[in-house]
Parts: sequence; structure tokens; C-alpha cells
Amino acid sequence: MKKIICAVILLLGFAGCTATQINEPTETTQRREPPKMFLDYSVGGEAVRETVGYASAAWNHSERDTFPARLSIKKTENLEEIKISFELAPDSIEEIRVNKETAFHFLRPAGAGLERVTVSEYVLVLPDEEGVYDYMVRANWPQGRADYFFTVVVGSKEAP
Repeated sequence: MKKIICAVILLLGFAGCTATQINEPTETTQRREPPKMFLDYSVGGEAVRETVGYASAAWNHSERDTFPARLSIKKTENLEEIKISFELAPDSIEEIRVNKETAFHFLRPAGAGLERVTVSEYVLVLPDEEGVYDYMVRANWPQGRADYFFTVVVGSKEAP
């Protein structure tokens, strides 16, 4: 009788193992680092793709700062817009154009030097007025957010 009970328990144990569903983590939850951001634009009829790494992030319950070299793009007559994309599409994206004086004080209240930039399908329309424009892009995913920085130079100004 004991052999029969042990056999039934063993059989149920094996059946339970094969019926157990294994939940594979999604690409989003597997990531240890925030996705890279890409800037796509055209210069002289040639397609250009720039890769921008995150500068700071709150990712998987930890704060991270990397401060990579800031990408600088020189606006030409033909360059009117930049398409923004990511390795992994974010849940939401917010673009903020930051005046040079407030480049690292983007948490100030509205009207204190920050200007929102309109984005349609992740296409950033570049300004016409001469100057140096620092951009901060904040993107959000289920496991956190990441901030990306780049500079656009319009006219004869030089990037810092």
C-alpha cells in the first residue's frame, strides 16, 4: 500500500512539474540598463543616425548617473527636424528644451527658464533662431525613467 501511495505522489509531482507554466520575463523587465536613444536626420541627402546613451536614470529601484559626452548637432539649411527613437519603445516621452543657463536645473517650476517642445510622433522640429539649444529627453518605461541630453547649434554659434 505504501508503494502505491508513493507512486501516486511521485506521479502527481511529475505531472505538476510538466503542467507548471514558466513565465518568461519580457524584454523590458530583463534590461539592466535603460535603452539607448537614437536621433535620425538627414544632412545633404545622407541619412545620419546618432546614438545617445542615458545621462541619468531611476531604473529598477536604483538611481544611476553616467554623464556621457554630450552629442552636438549643427543645424544646416536642409536640417529642419530630428526623429527620436529608442531601442525599446517607451510608455511615454517628454521633451524639454532647456536654456543654456538652466541646463542642469530642469526641475524648476514652469516658467522658470523651461520651455516645452512640441513633438509629433517623436519628430522634433528644430528652432530657426540662432543659438545653442540644449535638449533633455525624459522617457518612461515600466521599470523606470531615463534622461538623455543633446545639443543643437543653430547659426554661427559654437557648442560649449
